[in-house]
Amino acid sequence: MAKIEEEIGKTVCWNLCLRTTAVILKIMEVIFLVICISCVGHYLGSQKGDFEGRKTLEFFINASVMACTAVILFILILLLRIQERASVVFCFLAIFMLIASSLLANFDSRDCDDEKNETSRCSELTAGAVFGFFTVITFAADAIIYRFWSNLGDLDMNDGSDES
Repeated sequence: MAKIEEEIGKTVCWNLCLRTTAVILKIMEVIFLVICISCVGHYLGSQKGDFEGRKTLEFFINASVMACTAVILFILILLLRIQERASVVFCFLAIFMLIASSLLANFDSRDCDDEKNETSRCSELTAGAVFGFFTVITFAADAIIYRFWSNLGDLDMNDGSDES
């Protein structure tokens, strides 16, 4: 009986540590995504007319807004304690933001070097790409934590009695 109580105590401690880590990661993700959206959005707003890479920038902003919305929803899910299959969602978000950040980084290196006018703000695109990659790292960490958390929930913690 004491061993079962010890196992339950360890599991409760792990759950609390994982929940705290998950909340910290969510806050970091929202901050990184807001920085991404504001940097690239500011650059996009400062450019007049239609230009070659506009669709790439709009895709990055849309991907970032979608990911930010998903993170905010997962904060609610985490607070309501219904986070069973979250690792799959965070893997998808990591891949999605990796694609969007890679496209943005490619746009930055391809088009900003050619423009040497004063209205060009290529450093904003670089910052957006860098924070996009930071977001990919936090999403991957989130996926690992939720995967570990779901494995922790699979531990058998009954008191030895079969309830079949």
